[in-house]
Amino acid sequence: MPVSTEWAPALWRDTFDEMLNEDNELDYGDQWTLNFSYSQSDTVTKEEQKRGWKVYCHKAHGDFKCSSCSKIWHSARIVVLFRYRLQKDRGTVIMRPFGQTCRSCGNKQFERPGFPQDEVEMALDRLFSKIRKNCYREESDDEDDSPREEKLTKPHESALCEACMAGICSQDKDKKVVLRAPSFLAATTTVGADRRLLFTPSGSITVVLAGSGGGREDGPAGKPQRLRVTAIRTMALDVRQFPSVRPVTE
Repeated sequence: MPVSTEWAPALWRDTFDEMLNEDNELDYGDQWTLNFSYSQSDTVTKEEQKRGWKVYCHKAHGDFKCSSCSKIWHSARIVVLFRYRLQKDRGTVIMRPFGQTCRSCGNKQFERPGFPQDEVEMALDRLFSKIRKNCYREESDDEDDSPREEKLTKPHESALCEACMAGICSQDKDKKVVLRAPSFLAATTTVGADRRLLFTPSGSITVVLAGSGGGREDGPAGKPQRLRVTAIRTMALDVRQFPSVRPVTE
């Protein structure tokens, strides 16, 4: 199958209309449209919330081509941001694909990605699932949490990722928090779901809270992950024993 590196809004719009009109993904009698904005963020203000706006960030596979040196590379961590709302009988979706820059030639321009048909359909299918749940109050299995077959790619480089620079890259689905700890504590690793914590002498560290149990330091997705932190000494503790330790969501 040939690699598609060209950003193709028409492919997304045509697939969107086909899934609506032929597959009846949103069979409620409302009219939905797909538009594009290359500057929108994932921030929804209180005023926008009152007007019904919601956001959904999807992680997709796709390919890029450098406009300077013509290098082609694949990425399994392309963020596609959807902003959507239903107002009376009209629904609106605004989409933004986040780009990446070329590692080989150092060109600082963010290239927009190309996507194969199946990735477009998967992204829109999950978007429609969110719309049914959040706009029509339909029960959903939340397919976005279901596992998918991952293609081996090179490690994700945040310095080359537009979404990472915007602070919304989905390279990690786990919740990140900042933990402010007493300065006399030290640590080298993260914690399990039992909330045992290890801290650095700096007094502040970002860790990943895994969604499910186990005390292993190096586990598969959903398990606690190792943080490589240099520390003079280490000390394990339970956060519940220290009222001064407060998790702050980023």
